Amino acid sequence: AVSKLANILFAAEFQRRCDAEGVKLISTSVNPGPVATHGGKLAFPDFVRPLFARLAPSPGKGVRPILYLAVAKEMAQNPDAYKGKYFNPSCKAETPSVAAQDPKMADALWRTTESWLGENLAL
Repeated sequence: AVSKLANILFAAEFQRRCDAEGVKLISTSVNPGPVATHGGKLAFPDFVRPLFARLAPSPGKGVRPILYLAVAKEMAQNPDAYKGKYFNPSCKAETPSVAAQDPKMADALWRTTESWLGENLAL
């Protein structure tokens, strides 16, 4: 949940900053839903993993919403409907949690990321 929150906040803040600078870019975040990856399986107790592996979509199917958002013609036709938005596995825009809509938290995450990168990657 924490990584998903960070992803949503970062994508929204990136969009806000691009818009403020006049950069023509569309930043989105997406929840691909449960996907039968190694990491996805590890999120469940041992006794549930075989069932999860059979019921969850394969990584090839799980990537569909991400690929759609990367190439959708609708984005170019109506960018404001996509900018900074959060999408569910069906590629429908959804309202994220209250925390994921917090602009102060998004800015703090951005600044923390910049600081960490500056300190650790000697930029």
